[in-house]
Amino acid sequence: MSKNVDKVKEVIKAHLDALAQKDPLFAAVYAKPGKNMDECFDYILGEVRKEGMAVYKSDQEVYGMAVHYYEEDDLKVS
Repeated sequence: MSKNVDKVKEVIKAHLDALAQKDPLFAAVYAKPGKNMDECFDYILGEVRKEGMAVYKSDQEVYGMAVHYYEEDDLKVS
């Protein structure tokens, strides 16, 4: 994995960690077995690719997709 990808994962994880510290309900969702940052990142990439390669996403949109990944149990990761 490239250093850039690892850095992006670290930033997303830091955001989710901070959210879990502030929000006990999200903390429980974030701790679900079978969910992990690698698959979360793959989910985000898959969602972005569906919109085309020249799509810009804000930090908040990416963080929202990461939260959605952890909240939903029946997501298909492409």
